[in-house]
Amino acid sequence: MKFLNSVLLGLVLIIMTFSSISAQIATSNGTPYIIGTDWSPDGKFITYGAQNNVWLVPAEGGTPVNLTENLDYMCRYPLFTPDGTEVTYTRWPFNQNTKPTTLPSNFSIEAINIATGEIRVLIENANWASFNSDGAYAVYSKKIDHQKYGVYNFQTGEETVYNLEESPSLLYDWTAEAEICPDNNHFIITACADKDFIIHVSVPNIYADGEIDEVEWDNNQNKFYRVSMESGETELFDIGGYSYYFPEFSPDGTKLLCTRYDYNHYDFFPSYEVFNDYEIPEFVFIKDPETGEYIHITKENFYDVAEPQETYELQDDGNYYSLASLGKKISKKTGVWSVTREVVIYDLLTGQTQKVGDPDYFDTLYGSWSPDGTKVCYVRHEKNISYLHVFDVLQGTYKAVLSEGESSEPPTAVTEEKPVEFALMGNYPNPFNPSTTIEFSLQQTGYIQISIYNTMGQKIRDIVTDYMNPGVHSEVWNGRDDYGNVVSSGVYLCRLKMGEQVATKRMMLLK
Repeated sequence: MKFLNSVLLGLVLIIMTFSSISAQIATSNGTPYIIGTDWSPDGKFITYGAQNNVWLVPAEGGTPVNLTENLDYMCRYPLFTPDGTEVTYTRWPFNQNTKPTTLPSNFSIEAINIATGEIRVLIENANWASFNSDGAYAVYSKKIDHQKYGVYNFQTGEETVYNLEESPSLLYDWTAEAEICPDNNHFIITACADKDFIIHVSVPNIYADGEIDEVEWDNNQNKFYRVSMESGETELFDIGGYSYYFPEFSPDGTKLLCTRYDYNHYDFFPSYEVFNDYEIPEFVFIKDPETGEYIHITKENFYDVAEPQETYELQDDGNYYSLASLGKKISKKTGVWSVTREVVIYDLLTGQTQKVGDPDYFDTLYGSWSPDGTKVCYVRHEKNISYLHVFDVLQGTYKAVLSEGESSEPPTAVTEEKPVEFALMGNYPNPFNPSTTIEFSLQQTGYIQISIYNTMGQKIRDIVTDYMNPGVHSEVWNGRDDYGNVVSSGVYLCRLKMGEQVATKRMMLLK
C-alpha cells in the first residue's frame, strides 16, 4: 500500500508536468466519442478512451493526460489493474490516424505503467477484458464479433475458451463487455435473444412525402446472461424489459451498474437532419421563385422551407421533369428510431432501479463505480461534445469533471450540480401497452408509496410501499391490478406519496 501511495503521489507530479498534453480530444472525423471509463482503486483518478488513446484525469476534474500518445496503434477500453499502478487497454492493430475499414484479426490486452510508461502484453488475441477483484482472472471476447469468450488464469497462465455461438437457446448477434460475477464462478455478458418480439410501425417513405408504409421491425432485446466458468452453460440474468450493456458489479456485490437501451421510440425529423452525413442528391432541382431557373436543392432553400415545393429531376434528354410526374417526391421529413440510453443502478436484493445523473436526459453510457461504491462516473453525449460526469449515489447530485469536443480550448473542469427534488417525472412509453416505466426522484430517505388509480378514484394497485434512498428511481407497472388481472384500456393516475408530499401524473393504456 505504501508503494501504491508513492506511485500515485508521483502520478500527481507527472500530471502537472506532462510535456505533451493534447489540447483537443476528438475523433478523426471531428465528433468526440468516449469509449469506456474506469475508476482508480484509490478513488483519485478516472481513465477513459478517446481519439483512439487512453487518458487519465483527476476524479475532481482537471487537465487530462494522454497515456498512449506515443503509440502508433489504437488503444481502447481502458481499465485500472487492481493495484492501480497500470492501466490496461485493448490494442487494435490500426494506425492512430487511419480510419479502419476492416475488422482487426489480431488484437491483444496490454498494460501501461502509469509512472514509467512501460508496456507489457497481458493476453494475446483478446478484446475488451474485465478483471475480478484481486486480478487473478480476466474475462474477454476472443473474436471481434464477440461469439467466443476466454477466461485467463494469471496464476497458472491457462486460458479457457467458451464458444457461446454453439448454445441452442441464444442468438449471439452482438454482445458487449463481460463482467466476472462476485462469486468468481460465473461471468455475465450481453446477448441478443432470438426475436423476442416484432414491432409494427408506420414509416413515411423518403421518396413519397405524405405517404405511409407499414413496416415490421425485429426488436430483439439484448439481455444479460450468466455463463458458468466451469461448464460454459448459460442462463438468463433477467433485470427488466429493456436492452442492457456494459455491466459492472458494485464493490460490495449487491448492485449492478449498466447502460439501459430503449429502442421503442419512433420520432420524426427533417430528412436533412437524418441524412446530413450524405450529400444532397445532385439530380434534384427546384425552380428559383424569382428567376424561374432550375437550381440545386440545398438545406436552406428546401429542407428549411416549410411550404410544399415542386421538385424536378434532370433527365438524359436534357429536360427537367417533375418528380411527381415520375411517381416520386423528396420528403422533407422522415421517421427514425430514437434510441434512449441511460446509465442505471439495479439493486440485486430489491429489484429496484435507480437512474444515474440528470433525470431528464437520455444519452448516457459507460458507467463505472468508485472504489467505495458511493459514486459513479459516466459519459454524457450532447451532439459534438462529450462530458465525463460524476454522480453521487446517496445525494443524487451530479457534476461534469471534463468536457471535450470541437473547441480550440483545452478540456477544463465544468461543475454542473443539480439537486434532486421530490418529483414524479412521469412514465415512458406513454401511451403504453402492456407495461410502462414510472420515473420519480426523492430528495431524502423516507417511506414512499406509489399507487395506481382509475379515473373514478379507485385504487388499482400499489407499485411501491417501502423506504427508499434519495436519488432518481424507476419502477415498472405491467398493466395489472393487485390480483394479477389485466386492466382495460383507458386513463390511469399514478400517485407518489411521501409524508405530506404528493405528486400525481396521468397515464394512458392503449390496446
